[in-house]
Amino acid sequence: MTSPLLQIRPKPLAGESLLGYCLRLGHANGYPGQTWLPLFVKKTNAARQNLTLLTGHDQTGLECLAGPAPASLGRHSHHRLGLKVTYWNHHHRRWCPVCLAEHGIWQTEWLLTLQIACPTHRLLLREKCPGCNQLIRWHQGTMFTCSCGADLRHAATRPGTAAELALAKLIAQAIRPLIDLPDLAVSNIPTPPELDNLHPAQLCDLLWFFGAYASHRPNTRPQKIADHGRIEIIQPYLQLAMQIAQHWPQRFHQLLEEYTLPISGNTASLRVYLREIHQALYRLLIHPELLFVREEFERYVHERWPDKLILQQDLRQAHPIISLAKAAEQLNLSRGAVHKLIENGTIKGCQSSSAKGKTIWLVERSSLDAYVRNEHGTLSISEVERILRITPKRIRLLIESGLLQPLPHDKKRTRWCFQLETINTFLKQLNHGLISPEPDNPELLSVWEITKRWMQGSEPFLAVIHALQNGSLEVIGRNPADHGLRALLVSRQQFTLWHKQYRRSRGFFTVREAATAIQMDVNLLYHLIGTGHAHASQQQYGYEKRMLLGLEAKELERLTNDYIWGERLAEQIVKPVHKAAGHLIKQGLHPLCGPTVDDGKEYVFRRTDVAAKMT
Repeated sequence: MTSPLLQIRPKPLAGESLLGYCLRLGHANGYPGQTWLPLFVKKTNAARQNLTLLTGHDQTGLECLAGPAPASLGRHSHHRLGLKVTYWNHHHRRWCPVCLAEHGIWQTEWLLTLQIACPTHRLLLREKCPGCNQLIRWHQGTMFTCSCGADLRHAATRPGTAAELALAKLIAQAIRPLIDLPDLAVSNIPTPPELDNLHPAQLCDLLWFFGAYASHRPNTRPQKIADHGRIEIIQPYLQLAMQIAQHWPQRFHQLLEEYTLPISGNTASLRVYLREIHQALYRLLIHPELLFVREEFERYVHERWPDKLILQQDLRQAHPIISLAKAAEQLNLSRGAVHKLIENGTIKGCQSSSAKGKTIWLVERSSLDAYVRNEHGTLSISEVERILRITPKRIRLLIESGLLQPLPHDKKRTRWCFQLETINTFLKQLNHGLISPEPDNPELLSVWEITKRWMQGSEPFLAVIHALQNGSLEVIGRNPADHGLRALLVSRQQFTLWHKQYRRSRGFFTVREAATAIQMDVNLLYHLIGTGHAHASQQQYGYEKRMLLGLEAKELERLTNDYIWGERLAEQIVKPVHKAAGHLIKQGLHPLCGPTVDDGKEYVFRRTDVAAKMT
């Protein structure tokens, strides 16, 4: 590895944000703010690769850094910790003056848009300069001062209210396991039990839902909160959210009453007033840990409007998974008996883990329904289609390739019949049992999107299934809002690497990949394509009909057999690289292309011409 670009290279600290570390790195080397970064690194590289070049610290040493990366540093693939971009404040700094003075770092926790207080010092976070009273961007000022010269460590701030401190404690407890910090040692701040042990992604979704709909006004889009990165804007929403959480479920019922108050018992208008809340419950709060909100909504609506409910059909839309207790109730069995059915593969179960490691068992609703309908576990192809969430054509592909085993043919039944245990075992082989705590993580990709966008057709579909089974594509978890193959989630980065290898194995290289494979400058290869000396073709890349320009493996082999250039040319005629082409031209050899021929970037010769000249 080359020497680090910076002389002073402090180690990252647990809980430190990536933006804050870049600020501290510049401060240690005498560079104020972050305007120095573009002078040292290339934006095209990944953020952690650039940090390694700057500091010499390996990827493991930089693992504790989280939060958004400076734009000039490059892309940072793990910065969101599974949180939507909505929950990160990219715009300006927030800080606890006491923490900043004590520890001297800018914490990841302060970058969360919903974190507005410090539970340790019981203070509201500061976001405006104590001198000029302006928001401070990350590229402005220095490590501890604003552009106006005011010291940010001495900024005054007010004590947090009980609700603000309870919220701050909840967020701090949820985020700390993800940024290598121990549990928060604050026991004198009570928090709502319903919100304990939630993953940060689930907690933020729930608070956002409560705050957005509790403050909703007619003719507005509830979840569109403009400029929500500012404390003064988001604070009222969070106060309403905490009121609902601290007085559950009474305050939630009151919220629903406020929504339905104008209808005066007219159930025909119920769709208008509760539709958006109902849709948000099904689209936003999809994780099993948050299903208690939807259950309370349905309980309230059914009790108030029995037998006349306009939304009744919508409310019957079942979540793909149910609790083990509910499954036991439906089957009229004990929980232990249901768990044994899961263990032997008779019904499909899955696990959900909380932020603190608590594990609960859940049951796949489609598998349970199939078990109830078929006492002997025999399924038709249409029922397998509902369980696996793929078409009958693809089910037949799995059968023909030996990945699914149907029952022996019997004249009394249709051609394809399956044992329920066979289907459940197939899903188990794909690691279908673990629910992802962060299904909206942009670094995760669903198998459904993969087969729709990049791997269309029969052969590519089977390639994906084989990769899932042999571990070439590792399933990170499953989306709790879906089931079957569509629910599986894999790493986007891992799939990108796997897909590149898959394309190459099929003999198709993009122009850039082809240039790397034959050791040619990519601009020179584009020039050869443009002049007709290299033959490129286009392949469809995804459902958006994007076409990918590239070369077949046979064409690359032809290029290297027919033409010679660069270092290979220099080796053959035993001359330095910068003199080889000129030497041949002086001897009267005509190049195929080059600066004096057609303004090409480099001289390229026919191998036969060079060989004839050498003899």
